[in-house]
Amino acid sequence: MNLPHLFQNQKIRQAFWSLLALWLTASVGLAQVPGRTDSLQAELLARLASGNEEQRADAVIELGSRLSAIPAEPATVDALSNLLQRDASPMVRSLTARAIEFSRDDRFVTALLAGLKSEREIAVRKATIYTLAFQKSSQVVGALLPLLKDKKQEIRAAVVFALAEIGDPISKDSLIDLLKKRNKDEDIFARSQAARALGKMPDQSSVDALIASLNRDKSQEVRRASAKALGMIASKQDDKAVEALKFARLDVDPYLVSVAETALSRIISRNP
Repeated sequence: MNLPHLFQNQKIRQAFWSLLALWLTASVGLAQVPGRTDSLQAELLARLASGNEEQRADAVIELGSRLSAIPAEPATVDALSNLLQRDASPMVRSLTARAIEFSRDDRFVTALLAGLKSEREIAVRKATIYTLAFQKSSQVVGALLPLLKDKKQEIRAAVVFALAEIGDPISKDSLIDLLKKRNKDEDIFARSQAARALGKMPDQSSVDALIASLNRDKSQEVRRASAKALGMIASKQDDKAVEALKFARLDVDPYLVSVAETALSRIISRNP
């Protein structure tokens, strides 16, 4: 198995989509009665402790579905935290991270950060980073920022996505620096996510970097993201931003034209 491309494995893809389907179909009938322990979680934990790789994976998937509807028992938090950091199977560790993601439970943050620090498999690191995207805290941002310089492009891209989801202004300067690296074609996704993140931070100091990206980036994807971000944070007084968006409306890319028009309308209709 080529571990850096773990999710290309059919078995793992099927397991992940099964987890997603279970989450989407989770009913309100799963709500836990206050003061009562969840017997199904206990049963699944027993299967985790005694099963082989496939059985552990199945149990993790079911736990992810369960935790999307009701809080994790303390024993479940301990078990999944341990699994994430110590299970011998990269597949199980990856699925554990995704199951934790569905829980949105900040009790897992310590284990996620510890696992990210010690983990070597790219697929597991990515799954952990995507899970941390839903844990909005300065502690998480502080742990993710150094990974913007990771040697692996996949990791850098996942980190920028997570930072965009979190939207913490602490990351602004680092995201601006990344947006300026227009000579690295392999980081197109990361730059587009950096632009998206800056659009979620109402900080005028990002406007110039977004204008430069809109005008100069070779990637249409990045230019579209930059135009949209300008529409989110630029004001009527930002003449350069308005002019850059007007010029973008003349582009041959119809998607960029549409985004630029929407951004201009947003700026013009905004109260002073």
